[in-house]
Amino acid sequence: MKNVFIECGKGWNKLIDPIISYIDEYNKANNNHIEILQIKEKFGQLRIYVNFTSSKLKKMIEEAEDQSFHTCEYCGSTENVGHTLGWIKTICHKCIKEQVIKQNYSRKWEKNKECYIIHPNGEDEKITENKSIKGDYD
Repeated sequence: MKNVFIECGKGWNKLIDPIISYIDEYNKANNNHIEILQIKEKFGQLRIYVNFTSSKLKKMIEEAEDQSFHTCEYCGSTENVGHTLGWIKTICHKCIKEQVIKQNYSRKWEKNKECYIIHPNGEDEKITENKSIKGDYD
């Protein structure tokens, strides 16, 4: 298989790797080769595009895309996973805190329909209304 540039965080590798392995095996056994056109994050979810698919591969891709919305794109955790607002990313609480502290700006983060502002000082502020913050993308 040709090299494919993966345009998402390494936390989703465990969702992507079985698909790549399946395609490699499929291509060894068949004359019609499946080609990965693109692997990326879009609206906080994994997207995998191929030139054609088998029914098994289609199901594998759909399941991986569904699981990605509940899997941290950065570390692969499935615990305490939420989504940033504005530029949507699927990210766990630990990773969003690390990013906010490292980048020194606040971000909105939502989990289970509860919204928080994660601040660089390590505090989480629960918000109940649409509150604009400096440095966020929305």
